[in-house]
Amino acid sequence: MSGGFLPVLRDTQDTNRLRLLCRLEILSFFRHRRSLHVVAMIPLSMFLSTWFGSTVSPWVPMVIVFFAVLEPQFDNILFGCANEFEVLWIMPTPWREVLMAKNIATLIIGAILFVPLASIMWYFSPSHDTITGFLESMLWFGTVLPAMLASGNIQSIRAPRRESGFRLPDAIELCWILVSLAIMSVPYAVMTMMLNMQWLCIVYAIAAWWWYLTRSVPRAVRLLDLQSDTIFALQ
Repeated sequence: MSGGFLPVLRDTQDTNRLRLLCRLEILSFFRHRRSLHVVAMIPLSMFLSTWFGSTVSPWVPMVIVFFAVLEPQFDNILFGCANEFEVLWIMPTPWREVLMAKNIATLIIGAILFVPLASIMWYFSPSHDTITGFLESMLWFGTVLPAMLASGNIQSIRAPRRESGFRLPDAIELCWILVSLAIMSVPYAVMTMMLNMQWLCIVYAIAAWWWYLTRSVPRAVRLLDLQSDTIFALQ
């Protein structure tokens, strides 16, 4: 009986620990000054929605602002605060759970921020074909998010920042994430604009999420084990 009970107990503990880490990550984001990036980016979202007009999908400005606001959640996940990595190091939590919790929290934070950003876009956009644009953007999100999370995990380990805010390194990382976003959007553009086969995006998204879970996260965990001493020495 105990042999069957203990694995279930461990699974329950792992699940509870993952939920706790996700909850703490979400709360820390909205308590940190980086959440004020949302306020700073709202005027940019309004400007881009009117400036682009009907030349591109009205959801493009929202997507740009979305990733600009969440840049630290993608590219600097080990330092939500200056001493977070040290705290994570002494916690009895595997790095895989830490990475997964932070990535899941990023998706939840993004979903929370999506509502006000999409509402602003909807109000100021001169285009009324917003339902089709919304469905297309959801399809696009499914294809790029696995690669963005994977790239962000590696970037967080190789180029961590103890502090994030409105500084030159943060501006450089913002440009980097937008360039990465453009590159990772190429498959979606090929499947929808050149091949006109939207259903391929669903197949691609499933494969991308499988690759993220089975290949990218284990690779990030191995890299984190190798780079821990370097990250500790970061000033």
